[in-house]
Amino acid sequence: MHLNAQKNKTDSLINLAESQKHDTLKLKYYWNIVSINSASNPLIAGQFVTKYRIICEENFRIYYHQYVGALIKLSQINREIGRLSEVVPLINSAMRIADSIGNKKIIASVYSEKGNLFINTGDLKSAQECFLKEIQLLKAVNVNDPDIYGVYNNLGIVYAQSNNLNKAEEYFKQALQFALKLNSYVSLGNCYNNIGIIRMMRGVMDSALYYVYKGKEYREKTNDQANLAGSYNNIASYYKIMKNYRLAIKFADTSYVIAEKIHSKNALTEVLQTYYEIYDEQGNFKEALRYYKERQEILQELQNENVDKKIAEYQSGYELEKKEKELNESKNQLLLKESEEEKQKLKINLLLVILILFGFGIFLVMNRNKKIRAANKIISDQKVKVEEQKQIIEEKHKDITDSINYAQKIQTALIISERKLSAKVNNVFVMFKPRDIVSGDFYWYSEKNGYKLLAVADCTGHGVPGAFMSMIGITLLNQIVNEKGITSPASILNHLREGIISSLNPNGESSDKRDGMDISVIAWNQQHLFFSGANNPCIAICKGEIVDLKPDKQPVGLYERQSDFTEQKLQMDELDSIYLFTDGIVDQFGGTDGKKLKLKLFRQWLNEISMLNSLEQKTELETRLNNWMKNHEQIDDILVIGIKA
Repeated sequence: MHLNAQKNKTDSLINLAESQKHDTLKLKYYWNIVSINSASNPLIAGQFVTKYRIICEENFRIYYHQYVGALIKLSQINREIGRLSEVVPLINSAMRIADSIGNKKIIASVYSEKGNLFINTGDLKSAQECFLKEIQLLKAVNVNDPDIYGVYNNLGIVYAQSNNLNKAEEYFKQALQFALKLNSYVSLGNCYNNIGIIRMMRGVMDSALYYVYKGKEYREKTNDQANLAGSYNNIASYYKIMKNYRLAIKFADTSYVIAEKIHSKNALTEVLQTYYEIYDEQGNFKEALRYYKERQEILQELQNENVDKKIAEYQSGYELEKKEKELNESKNQLLLKESEEEKQKLKINLLLVILILFGFGIFLVMNRNKKIRAANKIISDQKVKVEEQKQIIEEKHKDITDSINYAQKIQTALIISERKLSAKVNNVFVMFKPRDIVSGDFYWYSEKNGYKLLAVADCTGHGVPGAFMSMIGITLLNQIVNEKGITSPASILNHLREGIISSLNPNGESSDKRDGMDISVIAWNQQHLFFSGANNPCIAICKGEIVDLKPDKQPVGLYERQSDFTEQKLQMDELDSIYLFTDGIVDQFGGTDGKKLKLKLFRQWLNEISMLNSLEQKTELETRLNNWMKNHEQIDDILVIGIKA
């Protein structure tokens, strides 16, 4: 599309979007603006995908699929113009929500964007893992999914950067076959260009220029400015290899102009490298040094963003606050609705009683046949009203259950899964059994300043109240560790207490409520493990002996006695296993006498299973707990995490 035509169409779509009152139509026009500007004007595309994202965020329950799509698109735009530090939180947020939705197609899209980020940061192994996971998810939905083209293309890039040129060209050719079926100009431009680059790297120069030019032609048809900059730079590289420096500089100049116009740091670093190599080969070391320094300045900007570190550490709190607020509002509305319906039902029942008594007085003076007919009429009316009230109660129960199930999705998205935790911590198991749909127990994990940190908490109450408290706890832990950089467990608990009191008692007024949590926190590296607990103990197995790490006898929250939390230290080379848990398991009734399990028997269980691997430990512990409970109901949330050193 010609630039003027594109601008006119964009202006027209903006006017249409702003005139719409319905969000669905406004989103449609915003996305059209994003689509036609993504390649040629990423700053405009980024502006309108942000508007799109805000609408989806404000109506998250309706547009959560679109919200994930907006996060992925915004990530792509920022990655292409070199703002890598802004990509990381977008990918992390998209992955958490996609996992909670469970849609394989959406999860595959997130893996694709994550893999592209790893390519930009040079982590080719992680990029390959992401793309292989993506293709597995896509084929599980549809073996002929057109998006598989993109995976083949990305795998080709990974192998090219790993210098496995034969494998790279093989994947690019597979991608080309898909692109030809789709007749997609964007896809064809990428495939032809990439095959041309591989041919240049292999020294097959006669066909290399054909493929690179072919790719440029398709990119011109789609006005794909970011990739056009790459095509011109690739042609410049071709002429540099052929020692035709005049043409090499000519095409490099065109690439540079486009890259500056769209503010693409990635494209600028590539063409500056080409300039450097051209002038270096010519012996013009002054010009070569100038372009080398300019490239290093841009690379330093990218490096200063600490992308690799943020990939591991970033935890976004903004989306959590929005969703938590939405849940609170939704719950309050349901409770208000329930209260009004109960009042209305009471009025109806009182009115029915009055009518029945009045009718009974009339029936006394009527003959027997009339009594029978009237009695049958009353019975019939009552049956209808009972059925109506039953339907109202069932609908109300469904509304509340749906709301709580939605809360479970969000809580699940906030807590790291056992699978992901196992990828970060060796030989770990998680036994998590909420009593209700949502849980007052939660666990949290992070890595900071060379330490791994794990917390296990039991919030005041269980079910929905406990779940809301757990969301506050997770948010505060992310702020304390990931933003403030605090890694001492005792200091974490001190700051957590301040945050909870501030959140629940902002005016500083005295309160008899004991809202808060019991929690244990450990932080460890290769040499030492540090523990601090608030009413939550920790059990360690050190050289075959049980070591009880006792907590401070105070909760994290408002309490009549508030002293600083203490900290205990263990040597890692003496540690066999360590276990964090809440009181749900030790307070569970069962056994032959129907009594509580208690800490003594639980310690004995842990000592007996500590020699097994983590998976066997979890299986054995669940078996023993089920045998203990038998026909007894679960009375509280149960959470146990074990790590075998």
